[in-house]
Amino acid sequence: MTTLAPPDPSLAPSSLAGASSAGQDLFAEIAARFVQCGAAGLVMVDTSPLEAVDRLYGMKIYGQLAHEIEHKLREVGGQYAPPEEIGRLPGNAHEQIALLIFRRRSDYDFYRETLPAIAAEVAGQMPRLCRRVLAPYLPDQSTFYVGHALAMHNPSLQAERLIGKALLEAREAADLNRRNAALAARREFVEVLLTERVESIYEKIVHLPSCQVYGYEALVRGPWGTALQGPGELFRMAEETDLVFELDCLCRQTALRGAVGRLPPSKKLFLNCLPSAIHDPNFRESSLDRTLSAVGLHPRDVIFEISEAEAIKNYAIFREFRDHYRTMGFRFALDDTGTGYSSLSALMELSPDFIKIDRSLVKSVHRDPSRQVLLRALKSLADQLGARVIAEGVEVKEEFDTVVELGIQFAQGFYFGRGGPLL
Repeated sequence: MTTLAPPDPSLAPSSLAGASSAGQDLFAEIAARFVQCGAAGLVMVDTSPLEAVDRLYGMKIYGQLAHEIEHKLREVGGQYAPPEEIGRLPGNAHEQIALLIFRRRSDYDFYRETLPAIAAEVAGQMPRLCRRVLAPYLPDQSTFYVGHALAMHNPSLQAERLIGKALLEAREAADLNRRNAALAARREFVEVLLTERVESIYEKIVHLPSCQVYGYEALVRGPWGTALQGPGELFRMAEETDLVFELDCLCRQTALRGAVGRLPPSKKLFLNCLPSAIHDPNFRESSLDRTLSAVGLHPRDVIFEISEAEAIKNYAIFREFRDHYRTMGFRFALDDTGTGYSSLSALMELSPDFIKIDRSLVKSVHRDPSRQVLLRALKSLADQLGARVIAEGVEVKEEFDTVVELGIQFAQGFYFGRGGPLL
């Protein structure tokens, strides 16, 4: 078993096995078994996303990951068929890994029931395999899609052509499974959005000199136990469905509702906002005042945390919005500072009240002098802008001790406890 690009059925027979004499010999064996049985089942894993691994990490890593997928495919196939019935396909493209199972054409139950069961079992194993071996290389790849097909021998046509057509059919089936899964995921997301099945958890933000809780950041969570539980998947689906603005509005409403009667006196509520929030009708002065009054909050209790997940297209307009709401008592924080040029540009343009240093710069800061230099520089810049710094993602005591030594005023992260409902 190896990778094989789907051949055009109209191509000459040499197109599939012409790469090497070994490939020709292997296909000659496949053709002989195919003719003898009169049929073959084909199960294919679409591994085209591995092209990115090959491009970014090289052929060695690609080969290791492809081997893991091949091993799983052969392992599952071996549960349904003995090794002598399992064949390999020649080729060396990055498109798919395929398994041939040779059974006599008269074995109708195998092709009707067992072959789809093998494909379903392989498909069920792919998400777990992705989490185990692919996460360091393809963190956004949730699964590889699987298709199956039947190739039936016709003496008037060449075996290569028939198997090639089956491979193309299996690939189309895998693509259909991918599109159906994407459609189902989009429908699930829209239902979550319409029924407002999101909730907020609140993570402490601690004033380091006093080690007292200064406030809480509201973090969105989707339905527990589903693929939409995490904020990353929620907003990814929002982007795919062009509903980012609607999800962002719902997150703020949910965060405010969760704080009703629960936010401790004098503590601040950090609300995540995309720059497009300025167009939210509930953000208008009168509406926002009514909303805050209903939950017992004053503008001075709220810090709008601006995310760079959505670019600010017009800084002049956004500064007018910021200045207007500052006169009402609201303050602003810039999230994920230090992760790229855009966040530093926003820092200079917006002059926020708080600068949140991304967790990627805080992780293991006690062991990394370069991170310490960068945090000192951001702290110095914040001082000149009149802003205060919040270190995100503090998880261990050594990180805590280091950010304190660097003079950073605030921090949040698992070191201070995991997020949860306000009590």
